[in-house]
Amino acid sequence: MVSFRVSDEQLAALTTMAVAAGVPVGDWCRDTVLAAAKNDHGLTPNEQVIFEEVARLRYLVGLGFGLIADSRMTREELDKVRRDAEEQGGYIAKKILARRRSTP
Repeated sequence: MVSFRVSDEQLAALTTMAVAAGVPVGDWCRDTVLAAAKNDHGLTPNEQVIFEEVARLRYLVGLGFGLIADSRMTREELDKVRRDAEEQGGYIAKKILARRRSTP
């Protein structure tokens, strides 16, 4: 048996995730922890699939963007755009998720 304490806010967040997955909170916590324990990178199997898809898309979009930009931008401009995208990834993801949550 494993148990741990969480704050009311954390319990609410866990409950939200469990409801979205359609399982009881305890089952969701157990499944999530066990899935993370099975690998060395901390991703659940579903997260691994999503990560791999994003990585593939990132590669393809980056390659295509580079081909288009090479004829329209200087190397410095292209490098700046890539740096900006890399540095703002978390912010961009948060904005997309917030927009997604506010759309019915």
